[in-house]
Amino acid sequence: MHTALVTGASRGMGLEFVRQLSTSWKVIATCREPSQATELLDLQSKCSNITIEPLNVDDQEQILGLATKLAGTSIDLLLLNAAMKGNMERQHFGNLGTEDILQVLHTNAVAPLMIAQAFAEHVKSSQRKQIVCVSSGVGSIADNTSGGMTQYRMSKAALNMAMQEVKVKLKDSGVHVLCLVPGWVRTDMGGPKARLSPEEAVEGMLNQVVHKYETLVSGGLYDYAGKSFPW
Repeated sequence: MHTALVTGASRGMGLEFVRQLSTSWKVIATCREPSQATELLDLQSKCSNITIEPLNVDDQEQILGLATKLAGTSIDLLLLNAAMKGNMERQHFGNLGTEDILQVLHTNAVAPLMIAQAFAEHVKSSQRKQIVCVSSGVGSIADNTSGGMTQYRMSKAALNMAMQEVKVKLKDSGVHVLCLVPGWVRTDMGGPKARLSPEEAVEGMLNQVVHKYETLVSGGLYDYAGKSFPW
């Protein structure tokens, strides 16, 4: 049985990734406060394939501590999902703040890179050897014609570059890296008017991209339907 580690697993798409993967995979679900992750705990109570571990992705000591705790555990799929939108009142040019930008950049781009680095050996020792990040269409430079959401856009563009670096450095070890564009999804981040449910978005990302990784270009950016997305 394959093993996946999912960050940001307490709600939204992270929770749905855990739900769908755990039907046939072992899943290590991580989140900041497991004791408060009621939906995730409920899901775990119904599925013996799920293990929950605390992980604040902004805490380097916690990242390294979990990597050490899981030493010897092969991770077929490292799924970097945890992210934040940031202060929506400070997302537009003319009203930006340095601290706001740096926090979003750290959570959305620096933290996934540090997790990939810490768990590289776990992934390299697995059968599938996959590192997958949840990016966003707003991180596309070519697709930015409307502006706005500056912090979030910058962070996802930086995440895409970070994953390119991971791809290059781990290529000789057979590690396959993918960046996902989930679309507009009805989560706390996407809002209630979004077009896709978490179930639809995650099913698409898993079946059309993650599980078809051998047919896709490592380091590529793909939407939930499996189509290549412009950088």
